[in-house]
Amino acid sequence: MNFQLMRAQKRGIATQEVVRDGHIIVRMRAQRMPMPEIARSLHVPGEAPVADQTGLTDIYDLTLEYCYPARNAQAISEAPPAPSVFTAVQQQLGLQLVARRVSHHVMVIDSFDKIPLGN
Repeated sequence: MNFQLMRAQKRGIATQEVVRDGHIIVRMRAQRMPMPEIARSLHVPGEAPVADQTGLTDIYDLTLEYCYPARNAQAISEAPPAPSVFTAVQQQLGLQLVARRVSHHVMVIDSFDKIPLGN
């Protein structure tokens, strides 16, 4: 007897970056991911990290496309090829990135030894 098997989709976040016209275009695809992990995956060099305060508790499948200027770009087009991460989050996800000061934990590594020393 043949059966149709139902399986859970793969889970994770895949990010693809392409350089075009002096910009880095980021396409992020999340499958079966909670919002805190999606927020932590949003990254723009030189910008503050993203912390989730949406209160959304489900898991989500989404694709987000945004861009930022490439460092040391020779020629930057006048119109970026995709929206900024701030505009993309608002237009594509219906959410908003808001700059705020929040406390967070930081780990500072002063030094390390290549070969572990005895305790």
